[in-house]
Amino acid sequence: LTLCNTPLSEVMMLYLSECVSLERVVVNSCRGLRSLECLSSLQRLTELSLLNMGITEEGLAFISSCNSLRHIQLDNCMKLQGINCLGSLIGLRTLSVSRNRVSDDGIRSLSNLRNLEQLRLVSFNRLSSVEPVLCLDKLLELDLTENWVTDEGCAALANCGQIQKLKLASCRCVSDVRWICALTSLRFLDLSKTHVRSADLQLLTMCQRLEELHVASCSGVKDASFVEGLLSLGHLDLTDTSIKDAGTQSIRKCTALTFLSLQDCRFLTDIQFVEPLRNLLNLNLEGTEVVDANIIPLMHCTKLEVLSLRHCLFLTDVRCLRELKALKSLDLSGTYVTDEGVSDVSQCISLERIDLSECCLITHFEFLRPLTALRHVIADRMNVLDVTGLGGSGSVERVSIADCKRLGSMGMLEAPRLLDLSLKKSAITDSGIHSVLLRCHSLRRLNLQNCTSITELSAVAQLPSLTELLVRNMKITNKSVAFVARCATLEKLQMVECVEITDVNSLKYLHRLVELDLSRTSVTSGGIVGLARCYNLKKLNLSGCRYLTEVNCLGELRLLRELHLGRTTVSDSGIVGLCRCMQLETLILTNCSQIREVEKLQNCLPCLVKFDVYGTSVEDSRRYLGVGQRVQHACVVL
Repeated sequence: LTLCNTPLSEVMMLYLSECVSLERVVVNSCRGLRSLECLSSLQRLTELSLLNMGITEEGLAFISSCNSLRHIQLDNCMKLQGINCLGSLIGLRTLSVSRNRVSDDGIRSLSNLRNLEQLRLVSFNRLSSVEPVLCLDKLLELDLTENWVTDEGCAALANCGQIQKLKLASCRCVSDVRWICALTSLRFLDLSKTHVRSADLQLLTMCQRLEELHVASCSGVKDASFVEGLLSLGHLDLTDTSIKDAGTQSIRKCTALTFLSLQDCRFLTDIQFVEPLRNLLNLNLEGTEVVDANIIPLMHCTKLEVLSLRHCLFLTDVRCLRELKALKSLDLSGTYVTDEGVSDVSQCISLERIDLSECCLITHFEFLRPLTALRHVIADRMNVLDVTGLGGSGSVERVSIADCKRLGSMGMLEAPRLLDLSLKKSAITDSGIHSVLLRCHSLRRLNLQNCTSITELSAVAQLPSLTELLVRNMKITNKSVAFVARCATLEKLQMVECVEITDVNSLKYLHRLVELDLSRTSVTSGGIVGLARCYNLKKLNLSGCRYLTEVNCLGELRLLRELHLGRTTVSDSGIVGLCRCMQLETLILTNCSQIREVEKLQNCLPCLVKFDVYGTSVEDSRRYLGVGQRVQHACVVL
């Protein structure tokens, strides 16, 4: 049974108590539930999840009789100050508790849960010690992420030699980890954003089974000598540490490594140490200061599949990558590689994704033409002039060429498999967009936001599979809207800040349309009547359409759930038709100064959750509607 955003009455809770065969219950954001007495009779219940609830320990105590429980999740229960009532559930295998006010005293009884295998205590504002875990000799996984546990409080972990997975990420008070030498079964360790130092981690040599280690954002980590001897280590995260070239030599001996992140290691200039790492699959060098000559050892990592050189500001030439025949993803964004320096990437025959954003010295994509496996190209904010190389293999499915100010045309681009094209903020013209869309009949998503040189959209009428069209700040007219209306498969349409649009009645043929945004256009009340036939519409934004005085025609949209009318000139009589939108959950009337009376409307809409009348002339408005289930933001104009 899953209940989400459901007001729980006494009748419903009585019904729950009679569902004795229930084995799994999930309750998410359901107001009205203060006690779990209704679940105490469910003797077959094995899994319980309470998310975003106002439950207290007193209310939780009723499940202490549910001896069949094996898995409990209590997330974001901010009134919870203790979980000692769970101490009697000796059959519990998994316990996950996060974001609450539980203190050290509130977890004392966890020591009784001798069969517990997984324990997650995340984001406890007042937790400083984990002493109760001493008795949990079957515990294999312990997650203490984002807590105030201290070095003294962690000392008890020395008696948990059976633990295989331990997370102490963002535990800012942790610096002394001498207890770690006792965790000889450890396979996973996360100490990211703690105050551990390289010297403190030397005891990791006792953890010979360690496979994954995270010490990201630990400023005290200045060298990686602590990994020496960890022959099983396959995943190493040194992101944002103070490691220097001299401190990387021990990594050479970790030949089992398949993942290595040195992202934002600002003192790193040389990666000679990667040469022996022949099993490496994923390498992140983003934000380091490596130079052309020092990345040559990468050619020996022939199994490499993912490589990020993002924002390596001293890189101009990556031709050494030609040996990486298994490479699938390459990120060169923000580097200064040139046309010549990137030319040999054409030999990376397995490449599926490449990011060239902000590579301002690359002017063409001819080097991509031979890449028959290429699927995704990101080339935002470039000075590219010729993009025809994108269509060389005919395999590309997703392309983003946003904010390329020098690109007015895409030439004779052939991309028969292209599904997603973003030209946002580019200088492409009417003829340029017409030329490219003629050859992209498979296109499903098109982003033309802020393409101010485009004045008409006749070309989109030739796209039989288009499901999403995003247009913003363009000089298109009602005539272009009529062309858009021919795309019968459209599900999401955005035409924002197109001030010359006054009539969208032609959109009445878009029967699959689910989401429509016409905000800050010049549509009139008569110009939206046709929308009443878009029967599947669930979300409609007409905010900032100052010529709108009434929207009663929208009452035909029985599936509408979200409607934005802020900063329009609609009046009380102009919204009365919305009473028929029985599924409406969100109604925004912000700064609609002609609105004075909304009581009748709000009483007709049983599903209304958010009702914003801020800046209207509504008087004597209540902040809360009904019995506290729905919220209304009100402003009284005096």
